[in-house]
Amino acid sequence: MKTLHVVSIGAYTHIRTTGRLHLVKSIGRFCAISTDAYIGHKKYTHPLDWVSCHGIQYSEEFPLVYTPPLKLATIGHDVMMGINAIVMEGVNVGTVAIIGARSVLAKDIPPYAIVVGNPAKIIRYRFPEEISQGLLESQWWDYPIEVLKTLPMNKPAEFLKEISNIPREKAHYQTIQITHNKCRLLNEKN
Repeated sequence: MKTLHVVSIGAYTHIRTTGRLHLVKSIGRFCAISTDAYIGHKKYTHPLDWVSCHGIQYSEEFPLVYTPPLKLATIGHDVMMGINAIVMEGVNVGTVAIIGARSVLAKDIPPYAIVVGNPAKIIRYRFPEEISQGLLESQWWDYPIEVLKTLPMNKPAEFLKEISNIPREKAHYQTIQITHNKCRLLNEKN
């Protein structure tokens, strides 16, 4: 029996028109995936170490079978992907990272990195290390939206001061699970 591939997508994530999900394990909460972005693009579509890269070698005419290794991409929370950005299979994108328009990401990137280009390279980080670390430790994406609305999300340093005074209360967001033939909502049990 064939294993069913399931993709989990967190609350408040939006994927614009013609976005593609191929080899993806999960996408976190609050992500913004732009038009024509592609997550989980196959790396090994043809055998590079065979006589030819052409698919005729593993068609019905030949006795060979080509089974490429497949790995799933993972997208953290609050990741933004620009238009036509590509994340290759098996790549882990850190929380709150930004992938610039038309960038091709073939390697893991850490949280809060901003990457651009083909191949994508880190050009800078969104915040100084102490702010980034504080935001990661706060795990603000786990808080109920009603709590987040009361915080100064436009001022990271003030946000960190205020969220540290709020009792830790995890939201009970729903996750969408997608397979090749259906979607369903799940209550997260974090």
